[in-house]
Amino acid sequence: MVRERTHHWRDVEAFTRACEDISSIDDLWKALDWIVRRIGFAWFALIDPSNPGFKTTGCMPLVSFPEAWREEYIREQFYRDDPARHASANCVLGICWHRVGETASLSRRQRHILQRARCHGLMSGFTMHVRMPGEPAAAFSVGRPSETPVTARESSAIRLTGLTIFEHARRLRSGPGTDRVALSRRQIDCIALVAQGKSDWEISRILGLSRDTVHEYIEAARRRCGVHRRTQLVLRAIHDGYLTYDTVL
Repeated sequence: MVRERTHHWRDVEAFTRACEDISSIDDLWKALDWIVRRIGFAWFALIDPSNPGFKTTGCMPLVSFPEAWREEYIREQFYRDDPARHASANCVLGICWHRVGETASLSRRQRHILQRARCHGLMSGFTMHVRMPGEPAAAFSVGRPSETPVTARESSAIRLTGLTIFEHARRLRSGPGTDRVALSRRQIDCIALVAQGKSDWEISRILGLSRDTVHEYIEAARRRCGVHRRTQLVLRAIHDGYLTYDTVL
């Protein structure tokens, strides 16, 4: 046990030192993937639900959860009631997924979200909140396909990893990315309503536009962003800082 704990802390220390010299999100992703796997997990996600200046969200490069799960998470708006994120907000040190439900009773929808996550292979994991004073909290999660409960040793290593990755991702994402796609105000308005599950007809009524105009705004934005699905368009809009999770809640 002592040897394993020392092994993890040496890895985390190496990860922390490496982050000091990283100057791109791609390299940060690779470093995070390495340390998460060394600790014993398969996937990770750093999600900032509301700060447009820190564009690390569910669609960003700092997410490695299965794509099918990410798309369902956005399409079904699971972020509204994500039980792990809600529970971790009430736990200073974060929470293991197998303990979600101990701090408060789960709604039927939250139980459904957990069931759907398991269907995508997310069997065990850990979620924590990280924040800077005066800014909304971000959520850092790791998961794995094994049902093995997260140990105290693993959760301690993940906490330090989460704090480190938040600090360096925030530093790298403090300004607009160079690959930011230009979208018009109307396109952004339409995409925000798509994220809320509105149809073209509903969007046209809300914005006072024709249905055809709404459809063209969305399709033009989709082509410009180089994506095939509307869920991907929403993810890209969050990626580029046009939308935040607060916008679509």
